[in-house]
Amino acid sequence: MAVGGTYTTRAGGQVTLESVQRRTEGLGQFDGPPAEGVYLEVLIAGVAGSEGGSLNPFEFNIVDAAGFRYGPTFGDTSVPTLSFLEIPPGGLVRGAILFDVPDGPVQLVWAQVFPEAQPAVWAIP
Repeated sequence: MAVGGTYTTRAGGQVTLESVQRRTEGLGQFDGPPAEGVYLEVLIAGVAGSEGGSLNPFEFNIVDAAGFRYGPTFGDTSVPTLSFLEIPPGGLVRGAILFDVPDGPVQLVWAQVFPEAQPAVWAIP
């Protein structure tokens, strides 16, 4: 999927990669420069299906062109960060996840703790 694409779970929940920002500097006074090259801030929106559900930022990772995986990092974001949340049926959630990754095309992968048939994958140019 591309940025803006929506993944639908078996229970009817949806997760959308709304936007991506690349930065070469941190936003907060205590954020240093990215160790890997750039900070990648992804904005995720979710809608729980009929059974409710959860969304955990640590279920998301970035995969670079060489196949290396990068988990979320801590730092200030331009919008509130996504926290682990239990979402009631039909509930909505939105938040940012920050990654420190090499600059270049990558993929955002959502692999749930209790996985669906396939993980959700978004291409980020």
